Amino acid sequence: MGFSSLVGEGSKFWVQFPIALDKKLDAIEPASRGAADINTGPVKSDTRSLLYVEDNAANIALMEEIILGIPAVKMTTANDGESGIEIAVKSRPDLILLDINLPGIDGIEVFEQLRGHPATRGIPVIAVSAAAMPLEIQKGMEVGFLKYLTKPFNVAEVEDSIRNSLFRDN
Repeated sequence: MGFSSLVGEGSKFWVQFPIALDKKLDAIEPASRGAADINTGPVKSDTRSLLYVEDNAANIALMEEIILGIPAVKMTTANDGESGIEIAVKSRPDLILLDINLPGIDGIEVFEQLRGHPATRGIPVIAVSAAAMPLEIQKGMEVGFLKYLTKPFNVAEVEDSIRNSLFRDN
């Protein structure tokens, strides 16, 4: 459990819980090691791909656990906006979850660059942010995000958003 606070900018609070993994599974590697993939079962032709651009290892670990509960989804991660754009252009995921507060270029700039590139302009992008004030959410939606999810995550809302975005045609 912890918090950080900056005068005039606000406070961040977090709680981390240990994740109990099946002994047959390898431990989750820290996000700081670069891009990572997590598969939720055998790769099939109907498997959907998700790119999660996030710099916080605890948030990535939580999202990995959420994705494990959604069959036929493969998640790739990127730790910053620049690598997120690069991975998105190369792999063309079916959905991108994009943290707004990233090191280097922020999520809004990443989104604008994704929209400006022919390979990624049609990929749905969901904003993920601890900035949960109505005005911030409205601004994000006006930019063009498909949805705006806030941290700490409401797991059911995250699952529903991913399922609805990836499997809306099914």
